[in-house]
Amino acid sequence: MFRRVGVALATLVLSIAVAPAVASAAEPPIYLVGPNQYFSGLVNDQTVNATIRMACPGPAGGFGHPVAGQTIGVTRIFPPIIGPADTIGYTGATANSILAQQVASSTTAPIATFTFYADQALSTKVLLPCGGTGTILFVPAPNSGGHAASVKVTFISIGV
Repeated sequence: MFRRVGVALATLVLSIAVAPAVASAAEPPIYLVGPNQYFSGLVNDQTVNATIRMACPGPAGGFGHPVAGQTIGVTRIFPPIIGPADTIGYTGATANSILAQQVASSTTAPIATFTFYADQALSTKVLLPCGGTGTILFVPAPNSGGHAASVKVTFISIGV
């Protein structure tokens, strides 16, 4: 009988000791992109004055590919909404995704597509300017009464 009580007591003590560790390891909630939501775009965790490091061969100018290890993302914003108006987007009545696009790009292909609010790796396959400044727009899709968020970026060539 003492052995059964001892095992039960040890199990109870162990479960109490482990419970806080399990609770603290919980992931933050994942929010799906949906209608009537406010959001911001992120380039390397910045909503303004972001930098994208570029692997560009040869002299300055032209286009190249982003260096590995960089991120692009979207984050949901809950009211009250505070911040520069151009950095805050709104999904509108029907959006279920957000497309990241470079303004004044020669291609209409998005840099990234988001169906939930998170960061993802910035693809090393997209073509972006090797230098200068630009804007990445985060556009709700399909767009029905929403508006884009923007992130101003500086492209810096690190050579190859």
